[in-house]
Amino acid sequence: MLLGDHGEFKECLTRDAKGILSLYEAAHMGTTTDYILDEALTFTLNNLESLSCTCKPNLSRLIRNSLDLPQHKNMEILVAEEFIRWYKEQDFHSKLAPYYRDILVELDLHTLTYLEPKLSRVSIFLTKFYTMQIILDDTCDRYASFREVEILVDIFGRWDLEDHAMDGLPDYLKSVVKFVFGTFQEFEREIGSELGGLYSLEVTIEYFKIYMRSNLQLAKWASVDHLPSFEEYLDVAGIEIAVVFTLACVLMAMENICKEEAYEWLKSREKLVRAMTTKARVPNDMFGYEDDMSRGYLTGSVNCYKKQYGVSEEEAFRKLRQLTAEIDKMMDEELLKPINVPRQVLKVVMIDTLRAINVAYDKRDGFNRRDGHLKNITSM
Repeated sequence: MLLGDHGEFKECLTRDAKGILSLYEAAHMGTTTDYILDEALTFTLNNLESLSCTCKPNLSRLIRNSLDLPQHKNMEILVAEEFIRWYKEQDFHSKLAPYYRDILVELDLHTLTYLEPKLSRVSIFLTKFYTMQIILDDTCDRYASFREVEILVDIFGRWDLEDHAMDGLPDYLKSVVKFVFGTFQEFEREIGSELGGLYSLEVTIEYFKIYMRSNLQLAKWASVDHLPSFEEYLDVAGIEIAVVFTLACVLMAMENICKEEAYEWLKSREKLVRAMTTKARVPNDMFGYEDDMSRGYLTGSVNCYKKQYGVSEEEAFRKLRQLTAEIDKMMDEELLKPINVPRQVLKVVMIDTLRAINVAYDKRDGFNRRDGHLKNITSM
């Protein structure tokens, strides 16, 4: 009940920023006889301004926007635009041009797999996470020198926002470092006060450092055209495809779960997680094979498989397709095994993420080839 014994709005509501915002939005839908909604509007207006200064950043932004013009009175397209304003504010075009992939629509498509309203924070976190990961991938793989990648990994390994090693970096790399640190600071502001929040942030940062070390190893191999064994390549490149990092970020963003228990469960699913990384890595390499070869990038699944097993390019592709089909069956078996976390965690962390991978690499690489099937999906 919203009202107290004497018909006044309860004082406890003033501590619920989300609830007050929802009531404020609802109050704008009243008719000429809905006097209680008039009272609700006055009550919420008296509290929203101060709440916007104390609540979490994403909610604070929504409150300020709603105070300017409530969603019920706004154009739907402008309401939707509020959720991509963060991307525009980063001004990547001036800081990172021309090498990074500006693929916000493709990245947002993958957050739609986490569609339930209670998972809205997962979608918000992953939009920022995917943007960060794509920029780092393009920086390490396509633009930065091997020495610059070494410096990046070293800086992130120390995790010092005042690190003087940044002083000698070119401006575009300084922008990359500041963006990464800034993104994690946003995560901290959002979850830092929650039970297990700082723990999940620390775990995610450790996964990030591992991800960056895998980028360095791939850059080292690529700089000398080295082809490791197929298994060794997957050990490193499977981490670089950032599936594990994604799963950690999803857990960090989820609310009302025991974070330590969830991360321990994730670590225990090593076979399934490795299968998911291979499911993403191998098709990514196969679809990007011609592009990689055209720019002299040899270290990938196809070439490593060809070298290890002495087969032709055509045979390597056939075997790799067979491998991914077998992985699908193995993952189905793994997903049927008993779990020690809520079923919702399994669905959101594993199954929904796997579905996003399936869409990305169903027929071709939807990220590197923007005229591919993801474009058709997003234009439906």
